Amino acid sequence: MPDTAFKDDLKFIYTPIGNLIDPTTNRSYPSNTTSLLSFTFISPSLLIKWHQCCTDALHCCVESLQHFDDTDADRPVCPRTWDGWSCWAQDAKPNVIMRQPCPKHIYWHQMVPPCRGYTTKECTSSGHWFNLKDNSGQEWSNYSMCARDDIYVGRIRYSIVTNVISMCTLIPALLIFGHYKQLSSVSRIRLHKHLFTSLFFHALVSCLLKWHLLTAGETQSQTSQVLTSLCLILSVLLRYFRSTTYLWMFNEALYLHQLIKHAFTQPPLTPLIILAYVLPATTTLLYIVGRAVSDGFDISSGGELMAITAFSKNLSQTMSVLHKSMTNESSVDIESSKLMEVIEEYEDVSPIVDEDKCWLMPSSNTWLEWVINAPNLAILIVNCVFLVLLLRVLCIKASSTTSTQYTNSSGGGGGGHHLSVNHTGGGSSGGLITRQSIIVSLRAAILLLPLYGLHYLFVVYRPNIESCWFSEVYHYLSSTLDGLQGCAVSIIFCFANHEIRYLLRRSLERVSTRQRSTTIYMTEVVATQQH
Repeated sequence: MPDTAFKDDLKFIYTPIGNLIDPTTNRSYPSNTTSLLSFTFISPSLLIKWHQCCTDALHCCVESLQHFDDTDADRPVCPRTWDGWSCWAQDAKPNVIMRQPCPKHIYWHQMVPPCRGYTTKECTSSGHWFNLKDNSGQEWSNYSMCARDDIYVGRIRYSIVTNVISMCTLIPALLIFGHYKQLSSVSRIRLHKHLFTSLFFHALVSCLLKWHLLTAGETQSQTSQVLTSLCLILSVLLRYFRSTTYLWMFNEALYLHQLIKHAFTQPPLTPLIILAYVLPATTTLLYIVGRAVSDGFDISSGGELMAITAFSKNLSQTMSVLHKSMTNESSVDIESSKLMEVIEEYEDVSPIVDEDKCWLMPSSNTWLEWVINAPNLAILIVNCVFLVLLLRVLCIKASSTTSTQYTNSSGGGGGGHHLSVNHTGGGSSGGLITRQSIIVSLRAAILLLPLYGLHYLFVVYRPNIESCWFSEVYHYLSSTLDGLQGCAVSIIFCFANHEIRYLLRRSLERVSTRQRSTTIYMTEVVATQQH
């Protein structure tokens, strides 16, 4: 185990004769005294990973005993071995490089990633495992490919790029909305301004936080208190602006629904504005208080301390079972089967997340995360209902328009079509659904997806991914949908808006005319001076 896994000056010293020495008292203990070792780790998760390493070693020993074969003892092969971290459970032929996935317990300070990488071990031509040439004679395995920092760095950089793209489009959109007074007075544009502002600050905070992870991710425990506090503030602000964005997406959907339902009445905006900023502030404040109280307890107190102690004692009993089975060779097969059942019990233990000072990981208390996630999820469901109702209205109107155009073009001979139009105009079911009405509805749905936030439905559920390529696809898709939302709504509802394009074109024409007039005036002045 690395020194960073233990509390200051509490790491026991392992002697060549198999004893453990307490550095504080210089007392010697048997190597299976795990109850004393449990309290030297800085967190329960590291203790459990150490237990996983021990159980893997026991598993390796049992497997080697069960499959031991001395019939080919004279053949030069590299024997099965435990290198301290991994079990090489098969004999290797000379000049062969063995390869296997990296063990889960070596990821000391993080969760086990889906893309774990591979470790290799070389069997030399003489039939011996490769060892370091530093006069120690110690066998060496290559674990350099287990640290897949390149994957996480690539994800963070891609997320930063998508957020920067959104900010680069949101800034000119907000400037356009603020510059033209005829736009600022429109309620729909005011809603867009609030949504764009929320998206901008969410993207800005996300970039700052992820840049902090890139520059101080691995040395976070050694950074100053100021940087740690800054990281925590950014993490809280990110949750707040995420919630405000969801509320403004809800306001957009509610406003459009009310506008269609009551075509000649403008829904009031003041209640929507208060809701969009007060509710996220309330949920975020509750989350801060709840998580501060939850994380304030000592990790070694109460029931957790009892669980750690029981866990350590069970591991000691497991080692005793192995010792008894190995001293009596006739009972190795019988006892090893019992031991495998005990080992499998430890392999199912879920690791506890280390202390997260920045609150980047979800809280171990699920209800705390639901304080923020439950309103956001409810908004997605309600917006989905609003979208279905809107598409129904659009489909009916498009069908009515198509039926009316067909009736007018057919003259008076199509009595049946005329009846259909009358039924469409007076009934609630509308005209027949046509290809054009479906296309109109699908086009509206695509345009409204980023405004209503329904693109999050594609990645709202994060499965327990164990496949590396599937994990990469999920994370990059999530970063794309999340980071480029601001860019999508800016293009659709600002730069592609016909009214805004007309205003921009008129402003450019004014500037061009003013420059042309200035040029003509200067030309006349120069000509007058020459005469």
